[in-house]
Amino acid sequence: MNPVLTFQDDVTSLLTELRRYLAQYPEMPLLCSVTYPLPGLPLIPERAERVYRNYRQYLQTPWGLAVYTDIRHYQYPQLSYAGLYTLVEVAKDVVCPQPTAPEPAVAVVNPINGLAAVYAGDTLATETMDGTPAWEGKLILPDHWNAVDVLYQVRLALAQAGAAWYPGALYVERVAYPWLTPEGLPTQTAYIANGEVRLPVIGYAIDPHTEALVYLSLVGHKTAARSIWGSLNTMHQRKLTLEAHRTQTTVVSSHNYATYTASVDADTGLLRMQIVERRACAADVEDWVYLVTPPGLDAAAVNAAFAARLSAVLPIGVPAQWGGKLREAGDDLGLVRRCLCGGDVGAAYALTADEQWLDVIAGLLRDDPAFVIPETL
Repeated sequence: MNPVLTFQDDVTSLLTELRRYLAQYPEMPLLCSVTYPLPGLPLIPERAERVYRNYRQYLQTPWGLAVYTDIRHYQYPQLSYAGLYTLVEVAKDVVCPQPTAPEPAVAVVNPINGLAAVYAGDTLATETMDGTPAWEGKLILPDHWNAVDVLYQVRLALAQAGAAWYPGALYVERVAYPWLTPEGLPTQTAYIANGEVRLPVIGYAIDPHTEALVYLSLVGHKTAARSIWGSLNTMHQRKLTLEAHRTQTTVVSSHNYATYTASVDADTGLLRMQIVERRACAADVEDWVYLVTPPGLDAAAVNAAFAARLSAVLPIGVPAQWGGKLREAGDDLGLVRRCLCGGDVGAAYALTADEQWLDVIAGLLRDDPAFVIPETL
């Protein structure tokens, strides 16, 4: 695990003021709310009944009636914004938990599955992670990642568990997942929608010239995934909406796809479906072909794949050693156009079936000493 610090909040003043307030008013049990959870203090349920008496509003808690605590700003500048309540009418035969000032901590969250661990201290050191976490649990992460919202979820979970730890720093585990920023932090998940269903996307490639979907990898239940596949696999040019990071575009079906599926979770019926335009995998194509590569592929492998796809659209075979030179020349002459892509796609290209490729090959064989026909293919 190599966590990244994504948010740091100075909580020292708040915790110091809370300790001082509890020591000054030990007879006034403090309660916190779901809006501003303070682990260590009893947590008022979210849907607590509101009671009005003598023009004042009270909350009916499991321990009795509570009223908003008017903490003076000049005495407690940080605590005055904490939205705390005081128990003013204790219910019979009910013991209210004693409030405890929490200790400072840090939180580490996995951005994919929501698993969280809280460690004591102000910073996260290697020796800290080697020890046992003060608390572990699973969070319901927000749809759009926001460090402040995630830290709120951690504090709320701690308050619900009665764990007196108050994390001021949020660390995110680095995970191998397509929708991440270069720093390894989560971005908004991509989605594909056809007007009937909307499913999360693992990766995609789109030909901007034709608006055709070249590659799509998605996850969903079988019925929903087949709905997307059915919308694409038709000659009626149905339009679907692809929402990706900083991109929202319309894609058009082409009725020319190969489909591969694999089960993700048999218990829930989730599967992963990959839909690939046949021009990206067919061995012989008349008009143009596509090249789709995964991220992290080295240049030699990309050039070899380029040569293989170019062979599918030309009447001659193209050796793998020619891929690099031909990719540069084709890009300069406009014979190669880049496709929009993201997720588990590193790069995608469309290669036109143009006789000019043969002129390029002839010119390189004539003028470039390094561009020769290999002895073995």
